[in-house]
This record gives sequence, structure tokens and C-alpha cells, in this order.
Amino acid sequence: MPPKKRQSNLRQSRTNTQDIRAHLGLSQRESQTQNKYFDDDILIADYRIAKQRITRHQGPEAVARRVERLYDLQQEQLKQALAQSRLKIHFTCDTWTSNYAAIELLAVTARWVTPEGSLTKALLNLHNPPLGHAGLETALRLIQTIKQFGTTNPGYMTFDNADCNDTMMKEMSEDLERDMGIIWDPTQYRTRCFGASKQAYP
Repeated sequence: MPPKKRQSNLRQSRTNTQDIRAHLGLSQRESQTQNKYFDDDILIADYRIAKQRITRHQGPEAVARRVERLYDLQQEQLKQALAQSRLKIHFTCDTWTSNYAAIELLAVTARWVTPEGSLTKALLNLHNPPLGHAGLETALRLIQTIKQFGTTNPGYMTFDNADCNDTMMKEMSEDLERDMGIIWDPTQYRTRCFGASKQAYP
């Protein structure tokens, strides 16, 4: 990068940080109601500044509330992005058990093509299934995620070769048709994880 361009970027970065700090000082003098969404902007713009303010004045509970608000905000943005896709929304799902607390986890990610033609992906949910990751339980969480994000055009699902995923795909097909009127072939739309397949068939 040319020296002049680098210096310009540095100056812009300093200016942005100064503006954030100035707005932060202003927001501290205004009411909490007036700044209901302002703290989310600070979290996005400069996490370090927001963290200092929250932990210093309001405690760790406030951090959790703001993270939850930010999650809701980004969830709405994801819903809009998924709704704009003209093609099917494809999902990847993986389950595992944490080593330390024996917590069951289920991650659901989506992949789709934007109206501009760019391939995009995002983590939609990280579930904690109370009954483990049996096929029926996994299907329930996936359907919950699909409904939560308003997806009406689910495409391929990528999973590993665990037997419970066979049950899950069959249950998914039945749930989609019964609850949402979507005809979805569990055999046609299943994609097996390449890494898991490679381990199973060396």
C-alpha cells in the first residue's frame, strides 16, 4: 500500500474511533430509553469501548442482555438475506458432546446465493438438545430453525454417516410436509460429509 494511502487510512481510523468515543460520552448523559438501540451500534463499531462501558457501569448481566439484543438484530438481518435468495437454502448440521461439561451441542449453518450471485454462509443456531442428538431430537431442532428463519425452500442437507441421521432425514421430510406443506425427498436432498465418508471408506 502506498505511504499516502496508508496514512489516510490511519487518519480515518483515528477519526472513527474519536467519533465513537464522542457519541459514547453523549449517550452516557442521555436516558437509557433514548439509546435503546445505540449500544448495539457501539458493540458493532467498537466492541472494546462498549465492553469497558458496560462492565464498568452496569455489570456482567448487562453484557448478556446486549449480546441477546445484538443476536436478535442480526437474526432479523439474516431472515431478510435468506428471503432474498432466489434459489434453495442448503443446510449443514453437526452434533457433538463437549469434553468438560458433557453438554450436547447441535450446530446448524446455512448456505445460499445472494441476488448478486455471491455464495454466502452463516451459523443460524447452536442448539443444546436436552435429550441428546438422536434422530427425532435433531429433526425437531432443524425444523425449529427452518421455521424461525422463515425458510420455505430448503435444499440439500449435509450430515455425517451416523445412523441417527437416517432417522432424522425421514422425520424431517414428514415434518416439512405436515407442518409447512413442503414436499422434500430425504434421499435426494441428503449430502454426506466428505470427511466422514473418507473415514468410513478408506
